[in-house]
Amino acid sequence: MAFYIGFANLIGMFLSLPLFATNFTANAASFIGVIPIYFLVSYRARRYVMGGTRWRGVRLGLELRAWGYARHALWHWYITLLTLGILWPRKKFYLEKYRTDRTVFGSATLHQGGTWQMLMSGLVHVLIAIFLIGAVTVQVAM
Repeated sequence: MAFYIGFANLIGMFLSLPLFATNFTANAASFIGVIPIYFLVSYRARRYVMGGTRWRGVRLGLELRAWGYARHALWHWYITLLTLGILWPRKKFYLEKYRTDRTVFGSATLHQGGTWQMLMSGLVHVLIAIFLIGAVTVQVAM
């Protein structure tokens, strides 16, 4: 991560100043480039913590699927942002399911059941508030 931040940002700044006459493009590209690395690092950090965890002598672990997790996280974040956060429970469910289904406890592989719709009940009050705020805004604008 430090290599990316140091080296890629240096090259981005070096190239963006003569090409675009501003450093905004390099900063935006650097931010967008850090997003998948953040997901990769978060998965590997969880793998590191689980690798050192034992419960009653049985070791926990996580499969080497960090790039797959980063790809899934980018996709689910994209869908969540596209729906303005309405599908946040869907994102949360599938990302946790990805991690849980790749978790091992000794020789047993864990599996997460259920559906993402089960989490929507926790978001109903937020959706009602958004609807009421939108209705009041439309009423005041008229």
